[in-house]
Amino acid sequence: MDAIAVLSDAGASTADKAAALTELQVLVEPIDNANDLKVLGGLAPLVSLLSADQPPELQEGAAYVLGTAASNNDKLVDVLLKEHPGLLQQLLQLAAKEHEGAANKAMYAVGVLVRSPAQQARSSFYSLGGLKQLQAIMSPSSGTPLRVKTKVINLITDLIDMTATGDDTSLETWDDSVMSQFAAAALDMLGQAEELDGKEKALMAMRALLVRRGGAGR
Repeated sequence: MDAIAVLSDAGASTADKAAALTELQVLVEPIDNANDLKVLGGLAPLVSLLSADQPPELQEGAAYVLGTAASNNDKLVDVLLKEHPGLLQQLLQLAAKEHEGAANKAMYAVGVLVRSPAQQARSSFYSLGGLKQLQAIMSPSSGTPLRVKTKVINLITDLIDMTATGDDTSLETWDDSVMSQFAAAALDMLGQAEELDGKEKALMAMRALLVRRGGAGR
């Protein structure tokens, strides 16, 4: 993939790298091509573009490529988290930034990784204090764009559902304070959402939280 060579070239312009990321995002949609990223040395350049000193448009593109490549690809998720243990934290930090495009794609990638059945995925998320970081993103004072908040709410809902179905036991450590904060965040989103889909997702999250709380109380 010539695009990887462009990303690895320190002399390449931001425009050239942005074009390479757009090309790469399409190329990695098939799982076989996504797995080739490791073989061709493409993972390290992509992760490096998430750094705080990179232009937001490159951070956005790199997060999108990584999220696309890892989607439904547990093998690649496992490789990413083992070879780049700081990746999830980089993405969480990027999801809290002011640039809406970069934050949105970073949150997309976080969702892909954390939902994965790969052994390290949720354990890494919880060990990083991922729940508290999501709380900060959802805070009314954070100024987080609505579409980023929507991705956070969707992820929270899925994590709770995983607990309810027995697919994940990590949420057994949630206390009432944590669930109350997420419920408040969902209520806040319900008020902010302008489209029916956003309101529906907020209500689904609130329902999941109430069911989870009821189950914990039994």
